[in-house]
Amino acid sequence: ITPRIANMYSKYKSGEKSKECIIDLAYYGIRVSCMLAFPIVFGIISMTTVFVPVFLGGGYDKVIVLLPIFSFLVLIVGLANIIGVAYLIPIEKQNVYTASIIVSAVVNLLLNIWFIPKWLSVGAAMASVIAELIGLLIQLGYCLFYEKFSAVRVGKIVWRYAVSSLVMFLCVFYLKKYVVANTAGLVILICIGVCVYGIGLLIFRDELIMEIFRAKKEEYVGDCKK
Repeated sequence: ITPRIANMYSKYKSGEKSKECIIDLAYYGIRVSCMLAFPIVFGIISMTTVFVPVFLGGGYDKVIVLLPIFSFLVLIVGLANIIGVAYLIPIEKQNVYTASIIVSAVVNLLLNIWFIPKWLSVGAAMASVIAELIGLLIQLGYCLFYEKFSAVRVGKIVWRYAVSSLVMFLCVFYLKKYVVANTAGLVILICIGVCVYGIGLLIFRDELIMEIFRAKKEEYVGDCKK
């Protein structure tokens, strides 16, 4: 997506493209990132008590606490890569991106000094998540105030994936007490989670899912005509 935005921005400066086309592509990147990241975050949180014993064995009980905290970085860093790396840098707003990184690093350092003596590794994990979130909010805030991003449109993109992932989380969290904590049990939970999440997106008629179905339908019709 970064090369496409850079190419479209060069055309925008020459008057061949509108800024809305570039922003639409950024929205598409946000949609894809959210569609993948939300179920990963909620899936990790719901299955940690099964995942950690299966893959790490005994003696790693602390990871059961740390992994759900770190899982939020999947969503935060994914969105930051779309907004910061894929959008701000190609449109020559490196100063905004750099400022967000510097602020995030300073916040991380200060929070580590404060949190680690109190909560040890949990404090370090919390500091990392909060610092990355602040960096993302700086980038998103700039885009909302100065780059004509719409908070309403971003919200419309996010809510379907958040709700579908939450329903998936509740289903998996409830069913995991009936599943043995082994590889087969983990696979079963993952399959259940994927199915519930997919059904949720179908119910909400998510644009990306509908595009996939339309593409498959056109491909099928084309094959039949041959």
